[in-house]
Amino acid sequence: MADVTLYTVYPSIYGRAVLIALEEKGVAYDVEIVDTSSTAHRARHPFAKIPVLEHTRDGAVVTIFESLAVARYVDEAFDGPALQPTGAAERAHADQWIEVVKSYAFPAIVTGIVKPLLAGEEPANETVGAAHHVLAPLDAALATDSWLGGTAPGLADCFALPVVEGLVFFEQLAGLLAGYPALSDWLERMEARPSVAGTLGPRYE
Repeated sequence: MADVTLYTVYPSIYGRAVLIALEEKGVAYDVEIVDTSSTAHRARHPFAKIPVLEHTRDGAVVTIFESLAVARYVDEAFDGPALQPTGAAERAHADQWIEVVKSYAFPAIVTGIVKPLLAGEEPANETVGAAHHVLAPLDAALATDSWLGGTAPGLADCFALPVVEGLVFFEQLAGLLAGYPALSDWLERMEARPSVAGTLGPRYE
């Protein structure tokens, strides 16, 4: 049994973001699929959300909830490659892309496009337009830098991957990324990383 347990559900965009961060750091961990309405999980997270991380160290259990706080803890509490830049400006730039993913990309892509398609519905034209409004600045950023997190893959890339990846799972969305070559190249490079391949469905089963 590992010292780290991640409580999540499948599928979970932000749960997967943290899993990718754990893999990038080389941290040994267990995954526990939870019933978010259970009393036990409400004791871990006052708003019954996921993911939640528990880390047993020195005989005590550290519990962290909210995905960005969890991901930062993973980066800072364990050995392994740094997932956040050290410079103030560089770290702020990485953080701004995490905020873009959470505040704009997730609502436009996951809520506006992926969820309707999973329900057998066509996404509204305005939601597709909102997705383009997010994809364009991401593509522009990646045309300048290889990674959203700086000179190496970082937390911003971990958060962006599960959201952007949703656009390649549906035939109806074929070609949506065609106008964004830098973003498409980044997606291909991210999907080739063991941290991404290792956090697909079978890890939850």
